[in-house]
Amino acid sequence: MLAVESDARSEAGEAYPNFVNRVNAPGSPVLGGGRWVSEKVAKSPLYRVCQDLADRLGIAQGYLSLGKSSSLEGMGPGAAGASEYISSEDAARRLGVTAEAIRKAARQKRLASHRIGRTYMFDWKAIEAYAARSGRKVRAR
Repeated sequence: MLAVESDARSEAGEAYPNFVNRVNAPGSPVLGGGRWVSEKVAKSPLYRVCQDLADRLGIAQGYLSLGKSSSLEGMGPGAAGASEYISSEDAARRLGVTAEAIRKAARQKRLASHRIGRTYMFDWKAIEAYAARSGRKVRAR
């Protein structure tokens, strides 16, 4: 039942961080009512299904990206309607500044960002716009 509910939530477009927090919350049925992902929980079909749904949702919403050997072509950044998100370290490297300078710009709302916990993620288009406003040259993707 929980897997069906989780699938419905992912289909409804629930935000990836909320979905992951719900699946991994202490006492969650996915965790068998416990607090941690034990070896037994990690091997359970319910946990594996929920993690798969979370991964697919994260990819579709641009929080996660696909590796070069992934078999899920067309779901990650570059897919129709998807944005390409990069980390503060990658954004800093492409702009020739420090990662802290990028995070400071995000905190001061000079650079649009998405936060996942304590991590800042940046849409590639926002990085290009920020570079244009600040007169910086962007290195190739």
